[in-house]
Amino acid sequence: MSRYRPFKVAIAGYYGFKNLGDELLAASLIASLEKSGVAKSEMVVLSNSPEESRMSFGTHAVNRWNLRDVMQTLSRSETLIFGGGGLFQDTTSLRSCLYYWGLLRMAKIAGCRSAALAQSIGPFRSRTGEILARNGLSLCEIRTVRDQRSLNLLHKWKLEGDLVFDLVMGLPIRENYDKPKVLLVNIRPWEGDLAVKTAKAAAKYAREHSLPIIGVGMAPEDEKLLRSFSATELLPCQEVRLVRNLRDIEDVWQLGGLAMGMRLHFCMISLLSGCPLVAVPYDPKVEAFAQEWEIPLFPQGDLPPLPWPYPCGEKLKRARKKCDESVRRAWKELNSHE
Repeated sequence: MSRYRPFKVAIAGYYGFKNLGDELLAASLIASLEKSGVAKSEMVVLSNSPEESRMSFGTHAVNRWNLRDVMQTLSRSETLIFGGGGLFQDTTSLRSCLYYWGLLRMAKIAGCRSAALAQSIGPFRSRTGEILARNGLSLCEIRTVRDQRSLNLLHKWKLEGDLVFDLVMGLPIRENYDKPKVLLVNIRPWEGDLAVKTAKAAAKYAREHSLPIIGVGMAPEDEKLLRSFSATELLPCQEVRLVRNLRDIEDVWQLGGLAMGMRLHFCMISLLSGCPLVAVPYDPKVEAFAQEWEIPLFPQGDLPPLPWPYPCGEKLKRARKKCDESVRRAWKELNSHE
């Protein structure tokens, strides 16, 4: 007779680091799991800030860095789900690949079934990072990815997987087309001169079209960079906002008429909010998203003339529905493997 496990699911990702995109991924996954019949009292989040996650999500939470607590949690959970994001990549450090590979190995030892949902895989700068990713993902009973490049990589590794929408696409973000003329700009720190090029192009466009600029930080490092650009007049912002939750999203995006940004979830929220967008692809996942939704890219061309194109609303409705369905289907399949 199997031992009783009080948690139905342990949820892992880049949670508790004050990065809005990752917090939204967790919120969307939790909402979809609730619709699948999992109570919040049966969920536990592995977080960098457990107390904040408990308050934000209404679930249990443990310190992701306390490996003893994590192992105990996995031993008390039926499943482990990686909920969205680009967890297996080594563009900044090999530690991300090593950490998530380690979690999957611990889950295997604990007898905890695993799934990786709506992931981006790579890019990899090292052979070690790729090996860790392939081995870790091979331990998952369910794998879904959010872009074709990642699906191709799974197939190259002889691993099965399905292509799904990013989890943020399932969030209840209200579309609002009746907006004043404001340019929302998101810039994140990145190597090379891409951030500076983006700032200069946005400032020039706003000046030519008499658009006030609102700087939008999706993480504290974005806010810091935008404030420094504004102080030097490189990107003169009327104000800079740090977006921390769904309420902040509603407050900020109701200001905008146009959006230009680097981070994937800034682009995604702009799309969901009915805000015409130009994407700045610092990473392949941003370029893949823009191509899927026929969103103009910078700096592959000049910023388009007004009005900027906006994707079909019916396509968005279908995407929202499919996003939620993909999580419910994965949860059902994961539990059928018991």
